[in-house]
Amino acid sequence: MIALVVTALLRAFDALDQEDDDQYAFHCGEAGGIAASAAIFGVRALELCDDISDAYEDTDLDFMRYILREVSERPSGNAENYARTRDSDLNALEFDAALGEAAKAKTQGDLSRYSLMTGFTTGLMFRYYSPDSGTLGSVLAQIVAGYHAQSDDLLREARRALAAGARMNDPMPFMNKNQAARYYEERRRTMRWAQNFGLRYARYQDKAVAIPLSLSINYQRVQQSGETDAPLAEDDPMSLERQRVADEKAKDTAAWVLEGISKGEQGDFDGAIADFGRAIELDPAYALAYLNRGNARSFNGDPDGAIIDFDHAVALDPGNAEAFYNRGITRASLGDYEGAVADYGSAIERDPNHVSAYINRGIMKGAGGDYIGAITDFDCAIDLDPNNATAYSNRGTARSHIDDHEGAMADYNRAIELDPK
Repeated sequence: MIALVVTALLRAFDALDQEDDDQYAFHCGEAGGIAASAAIFGVRALELCDDISDAYEDTDLDFMRYILREVSERPSGNAENYARTRDSDLNALEFDAALGEAAKAKTQGDLSRYSLMTGFTTGLMFRYYSPDSGTLGSVLAQIVAGYHAQSDDLLREARRALAAGARMNDPMPFMNKNQAARYYEERRRTMRWAQNFGLRYARYQDKAVAIPLSLSINYQRVQQSGETDAPLAEDDPMSLERQRVADEKAKDTAAWVLEGISKGEQGDFDGAIADFGRAIELDPAYALAYLNRGNARSFNGDPDGAIIDFDHAVALDPGNAEAFYNRGITRASLGDYEGAVADYGSAIERDPNHVSAYINRGIMKGAGGDYIGAITDFDCAIDLDPNNATAYSNRGTARSHIDDHEGAMADYNRAIELDPK
């Protein structure tokens, strides 16, 4: 594994020498992903990943060279172990979250971040480079090919496969409340961590990545003292205690959210709202609690209260597509069609594969008389999900409004084929 990190960093510096900023970003991301997937330094697995992330974000080439030198001088051996072995669906969730961030960056025209996050995804998946690695090996090959060919279609197919893997074999229904709460919180942190590579403020704010205690502090010591062999810093017991307390609080918060979701699924929206409120009391910055309480309030006939909660969720977690999407649904129910269209658009910006957002935005555009725009959105939904009967049915209605009766009939027939009910 050490050799792979060294190779990635060397390629990054080669790209820099050739003034290829995108390839520099790609290989820095690749090195960070590999580092995160294995305990290379015998310390917490994410520390080297954090250091590479910080060096890239700060454009600190001296620090990046220091990292390369330190890694190069570490001998490979039997002490190298995978430090983040866990359920396959969590791995797939992590891969999908990272690749989704790459897709969002490309949609926003940020090609450097697109390259960084695509490289990061391939680094996280480095164990699947082998030709006999099955489905994930094929997905990794798609990602690499899609990046080099600049093919959005290949990357979109890779995301679909990763998203499907993240939903498979979910063990939560077989866990007790406390186990499920911990697992639920781990899923949330996994997604946010993967999305926040290269964004120090967001990573530390989300507490989804171990704060660097090794290379970064060691580097600072070298800079201050001129030493070259300063020992790696040990974990601060007080920091560990604070982290333990924070982790326990997070488990309690997640448990209340999980309890609220369970009550909501049973139709007990008053109980769900109360549980989400308890989670918010424990952690007023927990966006997921606001998002779920907003959903419960909406189902409970309180759309104005739901909007307030969705506003909080969006402010706390502006990258969460579902917060915008659900606020859009509630705004539509209040007759605020323009606001709904804007929110569905924001959801799509953050998750370009959000089929329901395309469909709902198309419905809102059609309600406002923009049938061509509606058809375009339904086209996008069908491209993403060719077997979506709702998209065909609504496109048929929009086509009928522009007197494309033949196209409308074809869409209605296809919708019936897919969903005879």
